[in-house]
Amino acid sequence: MEDTNKTGAGKKAKIGSGPPKQRGRPPGSKNQSKRVVENEENGDDEVYSPVTLPSRRKLPSSVPDLPPPSDSSAKPGSPSRSGVSPSKKEKKGVFVLDRAKSEAAIDMAYLETCKPPARQVTIPELNAMGKPIHPAVLSLFNKLTKIPPGCIPSELKASIQQEANTPRKSKVEIHDFQYLPDSGTPYPPQYLNRLKTTVGMVFDKAAEAHKTGAHERQWGACLTQLLCEVELWGKESGVIELNVETCSIQPDVMRPTRPEGAGYIDLEIISNNSRTIAAEGLSRMVDRCLGFKPSFDHKTRISRAWRKLYDNEFSLNQSISYINSNLVFVDFEIKKKVAGSRDPLVQLTIWEMAWLLKRQHHGWDTSMPMPGIAINGHSWECYLFFEMDGGLIVAGPIAFGTTVDLPGIWQILYRLQILMEWGRTEYIAWFKEHIIEGWADKVM
Repeated sequence: MEDTNKTGAGKKAKIGSGPPKQRGRPPGSKNQSKRVVENEENGDDEVYSPVTLPSRRKLPSSVPDLPPPSDSSAKPGSPSRSGVSPSKKEKKGVFVLDRAKSEAAIDMAYLETCKPPARQVTIPELNAMGKPIHPAVLSLFNKLTKIPPGCIPSELKASIQQEANTPRKSKVEIHDFQYLPDSGTPYPPQYLNRLKTTVGMVFDKAAEAHKTGAHERQWGACLTQLLCEVELWGKESGVIELNVETCSIQPDVMRPTRPEGAGYIDLEIISNNSRTIAAEGLSRMVDRCLGFKPSFDHKTRISRAWRKLYDNEFSLNQSISYINSNLVFVDFEIKKKVAGSRDPLVQLTIWEMAWLLKRQHHGWDTSMPMPGIAINGHSWECYLFFEMDGGLIVAGPIAFGTTVDLPGIWQILYRLQILMEWGRTEYIAWFKEHIIEGWADKVM
């Protein structure tokens, strides 16, 4: 007896075989189209015929009107900015109408029109305009700009030269002017060899990230390694490195707002019902921060002051997330430098605009600057954010260093050391005078 019987046009099928197997999930399963089973009159074979799926839901015909913004930079006939025929975007079932600039299209020029306005300018330009600059700003600016030409500890010179003296001479030569003077090393002596290893690892990681076009989080690994060294130096002062990638600006009233009349509307289709969200506030998150844990005494006095406030005001910074009780003194935003990537300064500026609103809301002193570091691939730039005439001044850029080579990474470490020393001396003194004694004790 043969194992097979002939069916149809001479094709063989196994005895006992059922209907033809269907690819994908079985009929009737979730996210699978219905299939109708029809029994043929002259046999046991079953034919599965797919049912046509319903067409995708369309955008509702009536959309709330917003006054079109006056954008002179919009190209003629551009539907996304003219306000006449808004462009329609689709992402995971969410339809978006652009009636003003989306957050992805915001630049520094647009932030000058927001509330509070943010303006980028350099310190020399402010001096040329005759604008009075607070001494706290000038002090930090001078510390960051007046550094030695070389920042490599001289104690490491012998070991670096020995490692470079190989038959193939594959390592880049370090010149004498790239070392610090003998008495100029700011790092704890017991950490020098560890720092040398860290600098080498950061150099290799940054080179690999640039070569492979890695995600910005891979660039963030370079930053994290350097910040962990700073945290180690300042552990006695309570310095901590904070990952704030998921910490948004909260509450909403602390968010910078768009120009009068502008808005950004999302239409989300949920069970045939449309839900409209008008986003007038700007919200951006940064990647990392350096901060302090307040002392037990300071934390107790702040907690007593919070009892007089609303729950969503319980924060020392612009977020009510897990960092709310930390005193942040440096912010970092990372982007990988590729064509079409967003400017890290825009994201950093929106975050600092919220910090200014937080100070103004509580009546805190606004003279002390907030340093922010914008990292764009290998390039590191520093900006000083401070209040002037009710708005936010974005002073910079100030060259901070680069991960292209070893001397550039040592410059980054040198300036991070400057910021840490500034934070645990001048910034802590300002915090004690203006936040603890000038505000918390009075609220109690």
